[in-house]
Amino acid sequence: PSDPADGVLTITAQPTPSQYANDIPTPYVSGHINTANAFEYRYGYAEMRAKVPAGAGLLSTFYALRTDKAALGELDALEYLGVSPKALYQTTHFTAEDGTVTKDKTVRTAVSDLSLDFHTYGVDWTPTTITYYLDGVAMGSLATPASISGPMYLIADLSVGGDFPGYPNSTTPFPARQK
Repeated sequence: PSDPADGVLTITAQPTPSQYANDIPTPYVSGHINTANAFEYRYGYAEMRAKVPAGAGLLSTFYALRTDKAALGELDALEYLGVSPKALYQTTHFTAEDGTVTKDKTVRTAVSDLSLDFHTYGVDWTPTTITYYLDGVAMGSLATPASISGPMYLIADLSVGGDFPGYPNSTTPFPARQK
C-alpha cells in the first residue's frame, strides 16, 4: 500500500499472516506492479526512483519483459539483493541467434549502500544499444540482441526467498518495504 502522507508507492514484504496460512502456501507475501495490458513500449528510456530494503533473502527488481513471448527478452535495470547492499545487478536476458538462452549479467559495484537512500535505476533501449544507468550515470552498454526487438512492459517488485536472493534469516527486517 501507499502512504498518502508522503505520496510514495510502497511494496511491502512480510511473513504470511497466520489467518491466511491455509490459503497461501508460501511463508512470505509481497507484491509487484506492472504495466501489462496497460502500457508497452518498443525502444526508449525507462526509469524508476526507489529506496530498496536491506536484508537477507530480499530481492528488489525493476525490469522490462517482452510482451509477445515470441522470444526471450528481458532488461533488468535493477536487481538488488538485500544481503549485498553495495551490489547492483543489471542484466539482459535474450535468445541468441543459435536459439540458446543467453544473458549478459554484470555486477555493478555501487559507491554506497543502495538501501540508505532513494536512487534512480534506468535502461535506455534502442534498436542498436542497451545502456543501463544508476542515478543518471551510464553504468554499461551492449549491442541490442536481435531477440530484444518486440514490445515490452515494465515490472517492479519485491520478492522474498529463492535460489537467487537466498532466504531470510533472523536479521532480516520485516515488514520490508521498497518505496
